[in-house]
Amino acid sequence: PSAGESSLVLAKTADAAETEFLPVTPPFVEVWLDTRDRPLGAYTLTLRYDPAVVRVQDVGTGDLSKFPDLPRANPDSYASGETRIAGFQTAGLSPTGRTRIATVFFASAGPGTSPVSATLETLVDPDGATIAGQVVLSTDRLQSR
Repeated sequence: PSAGESSLVLAKTADAAETEFLPVTPPFVEVWLDTRDRPLGAYTLTLRYDPAVVRVQDVGTGDLSKFPDLPRANPDSYASGETRIAGFQTAGLSPTGRTRIATVFFASAGPGTSPVSATLETLVDPDGATIAGQVVLSTDRLQSR
C-alpha cells in the first residue's frame, strides 16, 4: 500500500491465484471532543460506519499530553458497523476546548464508500457534571478499493 493507506489481506480461496489487498483511504479517523471552556473528565460516544465496506481494526490513543488515559472499546463490535468508545480522566489533567481523544484505524471489509459518523452519548467534567460539547471527526467517509 502507498502512504496514507492501510490494507487487509483476504484469505485465499482454492481458485485465488494471489492474495487480494483492499486499501482503505484514509486508513484512520481522528476523533476530537470540543468541550469549549469546560474541563473534560469522561466521555462515551458511538462511531458508525458501513460494515460491508470497512471494519475497525484498532482504537488507538489521542493526544496523550492532554488526555493520557487510553480510550476503551469492545473489539467484538469492530465488524458490526457500530463501535462504542469511552474514556475517563485519571491523571489529573483536565483539558478544555478541542482535544483529540482517539484515533480509529480501519480495514477493508469490501469495496465501496462508507459514511462515518459519531454520536456523543456522555460528556462530563472531572466532577461528573454533564457538560455541553460536540464530537468532531477528521473525515466523514472512508473509501475501500
